[in-house]
Amino acid sequence: MIRCTLKQRITRIPVWLFISIFAALFLALRGLPLLQLNLAQLGVEKALLAGSRLSAAQPFPARADLYPGQPAMYDLRGRLVAGDVDKAATTAQRLPDTGLTRRLALTMVAEAYWAAGEAQHAVSYWQEARANLQLHGTALAAFEAGDDELAMLAWEAAVENWSDNDIPNWPEQRAAQAAYSRLALIYARRGNLDESIAAYVDLLELAPENPRIYGRIGDLYRRQGEYAAAQQWLDRGFQVEPNSDWLYYYQGRLFLSQNDNARAAESFRIALRFSNQDAFRETIREALRTLEADD
Repeated sequence: MIRCTLKQRITRIPVWLFISIFAALFLALRGLPLLQLNLAQLGVEKALLAGSRLSAAQPFPARADLYPGQPAMYDLRGRLVAGDVDKAATTAQRLPDTGLTRRLALTMVAEAYWAAGEAQHAVSYWQEARANLQLHGTALAAFEAGDDELAMLAWEAAVENWSDNDIPNWPEQRAAQAAYSRLALIYARRGNLDESIAAYVDLLELAPENPRIYGRIGDLYRRQGEYAAAQQWLDRGFQVEPNSDWLYYYQGRLFLSQNDNARAAESFRIALRFSNQDAFRETIREALRTLEADD
């Protein structure tokens, strides 16, 4: 049996493994692994947020190798540390409108405004940085807290970005669907039915196979007294999903508005038969009980 010396065993280790280990140690010592990992795996949005938080956490002055060729970033970091967000914003605007550096700067400014309680400025800079997932998260938190004004402001900013470009990835597609859906709810709650319809129509471009959206558009037309348009949208929904509990429920509401109680009751019963959601089944039963009480 031939025994291998330690030196021989080391020389048999592939060169790429040595390079990989050295690179990993180098990145760990540089202090930017989070930003680089996000760029590789989580996309630009999270990388921007990670970079801005990393920059905010590091003491000033910044290391010279963080922003090669971008002396304006040193000035921006200094102004943020000094609490002069407005001048930091001016510095960010002067950066070249290409690459990630400007977007990172704008995101840092947005977070500084947010921390200072200036939500409108924060939303404006997140929008310019195209930090759409951050806008969506801000809007969602505001919506759940009952702050429709801030939710609408943030979602409208994100939607404007999405309408200008193709939505690039699945996380943003899901966020866009949620944004359009909740914007439509806010508009309807405020009585802006045309704007609510427009938001649902935009949502259909992202989710054309969702019958509930057709039903909601039909129900908004019903609320406006446009019964023919309401029926057209319901019919389009039935072409997508003939056994939709939601469509039959909205169909029943349309018949009720037209004083056709018999057909309304039949639609509600069909909706009840197709539905498998307990909360929605109770909503349908309540509609039937109200109808029977009126009779």
